[in-house]
Amino acid sequence: MMKTLKGKISLVYIGLVLLIAFVGIVSALSTVSLRKSVDGLIAENYISISAMENAGKALNAQNVALLDYMEAGDESRIGVFSAQNTLFEQALGKEKANVTETDEKRIVDSLERDYAEWTREYGIFLNRYGNGQRTAAADYYRTSMQPQAAKIGAELDRITAINQDAMLAKKNVAAANARNSLSLILLVSFFAVTVGFLLSGYFVNRFLQPVHLLTENISKVSAGKLGKRLEVKTGDELEKLVAEFNGMMERLSVYEQSTMGTLMEEKNKSVSIVRSIPDPLIVLDSNFRIVMTNKACDRRFGFDGEKAQGKHFLEAIRIGELFDFITDAVKSPETVGEKIFPFDSGEEKSYLNVTVTRIGSGADSPRGCIILMQDVTGFKELERVKTDFVATVSHEFKTPLTSIIMGASMLEGGNLGTLSTRQKDVVDAMIEDGERLSGFVNELLEISRLESGKAVYSFEPCSAEAIAEASVRQFMDTARRKDVKITNDIDENLPLIYADFERVTWVFNNLINNALKYTRPGDFITVDAHTEGKFLAVSVKDTGDGIPAEYLDRIFEKYVQVEGRGGGPRGAGIGLSVAKEIVTAHGGTITAESELDAGSTFRFTLPLAGQTREGRNTDGQRSGN
Repeated sequence: MMKTLKGKISLVYIGLVLLIAFVGIVSALSTVSLRKSVDGLIAENYISISAMENAGKALNAQNVALLDYMEAGDESRIGVFSAQNTLFEQALGKEKANVTETDEKRIVDSLERDYAEWTREYGIFLNRYGNGQRTAAADYYRTSMQPQAAKIGAELDRITAINQDAMLAKKNVAAANARNSLSLILLVSFFAVTVGFLLSGYFVNRFLQPVHLLTENISKVSAGKLGKRLEVKTGDELEKLVAEFNGMMERLSVYEQSTMGTLMEEKNKSVSIVRSIPDPLIVLDSNFRIVMTNKACDRRFGFDGEKAQGKHFLEAIRIGELFDFITDAVKSPETVGEKIFPFDSGEEKSYLNVTVTRIGSGADSPRGCIILMQDVTGFKELERVKTDFVATVSHEFKTPLTSIIMGASMLEGGNLGTLSTRQKDVVDAMIEDGERLSGFVNELLEISRLESGKAVYSFEPCSAEAIAEASVRQFMDTARRKDVKITNDIDENLPLIYADFERVTWVFNNLINNALKYTRPGDFITVDAHTEGKFLAVSVKDTGDGIPAEYLDRIFEKYVQVEGRGGGPRGAGIGLSVAKEIVTAHGGTITAESELDAGSTFRFTLPLAGQTREGRNTDGQRSGN
C-alpha cells in the first residue's frame, strides 16, 4: 500500500479510470458484433434476391418475345430472346457464387438444369416454326415450353423466399444481438458505477476521517475546550499532522494549567475595578445581550445586574432612543461614539454623556461594546445659566444700542443741525461701531436660542433669488461707500427651496456682511446658485483678502476669529457658527474655500421644495427642535 496521501488518491483515481476503460471496451466489442450482423444481413441475402428478380424479369421478357413472334411473325423478337438469355445466365451466375442458405444449392442446380432444358426446347420451337409447322410449334410451346417456364419461375420464387426468410431470421438475430448488447452495456455500466461509488466512498471516508476528527478538535480548541488526544494510524502525511496536533494540544494544556490561576486573578481584579466605577457602566456582547454591569448602573436603572446577565439590553433598560444610538455607534466606522441624553426619573431631570466603545477590530464583526454613562447634569446646568446670562445681557444691550444708532443717524442726517466734516466723521464711526455691536448682539441672541433648544423653524416654499435680492439690497449703501460691487446672479426661475425665510435671510446677510469686511475698493462680491440633485447649492464669492489656511478647518467653530489685513479680528467669531447651525437644521451643509489675496467662496445647500427630511414636511407645518 502506498505510504503517501497523494499515492492513495492516485490509486483510487487509477481504479476509476480502469473501470471506465472496461465499460468502453465492452461497449466497443458489442458495437462491432452488432455491425457484423447488420452487414451480413444486407450483403449476402440481398444479392441473391436481386439476382433472382433479374432472372425472373429476363424469363418473362423471353416469354413475351416468343408470344409476339408467334402472333406477328416479327423476326426481331428472336434477338430479344437471345439478349434476355444472356441476362438470365448472368443473374444465375451471381446466385451460384452467392449460395448461403440450406437447400439453396440444390434448387440452384435444378434451376440451372431446367433453364438449359428451356433453351433446348426453344431450339426445337424455332426449328418447327421455321419449317412452316407453325401450328405444331404453337402446340409445342403450350405443352412443353410454358410448363417449363412455370417450373423455372417457381424455382426462382423458391430461392427468393429462402433468402427473404433468411434475411428476416438474421434481422431477428441482429435485433436480439442489439438487445443483448444494450443489456450487457447497461449491466456493465451499473456494475462500474456501483463499484466506483462504493470504492470512492470507502476510500474517501477512510482518507478524510482523520481530517474530520482534526477539524472537530480544532473547533473545540478555538472555543476554549482542549480536546482529547487523537489516535490515527494511516502511515501518511495525515498521521504526521495529527501527531503534531497532539503535541500542540499537550503544550496548550500545560500552558493553560500554568496561566489559568493568573488569568482568573486578573479577571477578578478587572471585575472589581469595573464594579467600583462611580458612573454607570454596562458591557454588551455582539447580540446586545448584557455581559456585565456595575453597581452604579444597577442603582441608576433599578435592576439586579447578576440576574440581568444574558438578557437583551432592552429587557433591562427600556429606552429605544438610547438603544438606537448604541446600535448606530457599533455599526459606525469610528471606534467610539458619544452623545448626551436627557433622563427624566420623575423627581428631577438629569443628563448623561453616553460613550459607546466598540470591542473588536472592525465594524462588520464587532465582538460587543462597552457603554459608559457619565452624569453631566451639573455641566448642563452651568451651560443653561451661561446661555440665560448671554441672552439677558444681549437683550439689555439691544435697546440702548438701538437708541444710540438712531440718535447718531439723526445727527448724520442733519436733523439736529449741520455737522462739520470732523463731527460727521466721528458720527459715521459711531454708527459703524454701533451697527457692528448690534450685529454681534443679534448673533449672541440667535446662538443662545439655538443652544437652548427654543429656536422654532417655520418651513415653507420660498425663493432663494428673492432672499438674495433682499440681502444684497440691504448692503448696497455700505458697498457703495467701500467702492465694492455686489451682484446677485441667482436665476429667478430656479426651483423654490423649502426653508425658514427669516433664518436663511440671516445666513445670506452674515455671509455678505463678512465678505464686505474683508474686501477692498474695486473688489467684487457675487451671489450665485444652482441645483444639485434634491438641493439648491448657493455660493457667496468675493475677491477680497482671503482666509489663512490654518483657519479653514475651524472657521465654523464658535469664537474663532480671523485676523484681518490690519492685524486684528473683524468679528466675534459667532456668525459662521450660527450659519452652520441654521444650514444643518435645514438638512444642508456649508463649506468654505479661500486663497490669500484672491478671495473666498462660501457654499451651502438647502433642500428644494417638495423634499422632506426628519422634523418637517412639505405642507409648511413647523416643528420645534
